[in-house]
Amino acid sequence: MQSDKSLKVYFMSNACEEGRLNTARLKIYSKQAGFNCTNKLEQADLVMFYPCGHLNHNDSEAADIIKKINEHKKPSARLIVWGCLPKINPESIKEIYNGPMVGPEEWDFFSELFNQPREQINQVYANTPCSRGKTLSLQGKLNIFKFEKLYCHIGRTWYIKIVSGCTKCCTYCSDRLVYKQAISVPIDSILKQFEQGLATNCKHFYFVGRDLGSYGYDVDSTLADLLNKIAEAYPNQTYKISLFNVSPDSLVALYPKISQTVLSKRIFQIGSHIQSGSKDVLKQMGKTFEFDDWKKVLLEIGKKYPNIRVATSIMVGFPGETEEDFTKTAHLLRNIPFDRIDLYAYDERPNLPSLKQKGRVSQQTIIARWTKANRLLKVNILKRRIKKIRILY
Repeated sequence: MQSDKSLKVYFMSNACEEGRLNTARLKIYSKQAGFNCTNKLEQADLVMFYPCGHLNHNDSEAADIIKKINEHKKPSARLIVWGCLPKINPESIKEIYNGPMVGPEEWDFFSELFNQPREQINQVYANTPCSRGKTLSLQGKLNIFKFEKLYCHIGRTWYIKIVSGCTKCCTYCSDRLVYKQAISVPIDSILKQFEQGLATNCKHFYFVGRDLGSYGYDVDSTLADLLNKIAEAYPNQTYKISLFNVSPDSLVALYPKISQTVLSKRIFQIGSHIQSGSKDVLKQMGKTFEFDDWKKVLLEIGKKYPNIRVATSIMVGFPGETEEDFTKTAHLLRNIPFDRIDLYAYDERPNLPSLKQKGRVSQQTIIARWTKANRLLKVNILKRRIKKIRILY
């Protein structure tokens, strides 16, 4: 496709922060090629849609959006679906979409599409995700995107993607179909982006990645090294960092290596997503860390650094989960305080090892366990807030 200043491109995504950062990055890349970006679908000559494919309900949501796009775009406009869903479950949209299925980082495709050098994408970084809200709505005709302002209480957030992929092999995780290996962003690049955020007077930084603890495996470094180098580079600046996706085993390994100064003054939030309180279920999920070590770290963070928000995820209904296993998860929710808990029911996604595991849990049982866990997590978070007396963030 030849660059044409009259050609208009429309970008949209219903994905996570990483997916929306990738979308924003591609938008910058297209602008550098001379294309015009528009916020009006009806005016676009090229529509770039990045759908989430993490859970089953994302499939139907993506299909609904594609139908709406086809209904409102110009007949001559070209639609390209890229991102996670095309790699996780392309069959879910084949009946309504017959264009290319492009992965989230298949930049060679976009190099050809926008007639730009492939190497140039390595110099493009987006620090603000494409919004799910007004700028990506279809002029009031599609009420699917609900803007989620994650940090309305702390103001503007500067996002930095530090790693793609993950070094873990969780049996239920659809992301493993998308990202085959962990690829870290060079520390020099991260420091440059961090400095840009500070220059705009931004005080809150959100590090993005499937598992931030996987950072550095391919460049002989660690997340702790990165955090400590940032602290050394900007000792007199005021800022906070959110580490929302740190796998439990990564947290156990990294926690003693992160300086106490960083933990006490620089970390705003740590998310370590445990999924279950049962060691047997965790083993079936492909997790290899010591549960008691992770629990010890979480309790110590809560005690020594009470201003750090602590978040996790819980999954109920994983194949083989017994009532005893769920009781252990309930015990976890009663005894380790969290500021945020994302609760999920097990979702069967295609081509994953968990599909071969025995002991399917009935839908009725999953609903009952989810309902009970939902009550417990609300009590858990309330206790945490009462303990803190006042919300500082």
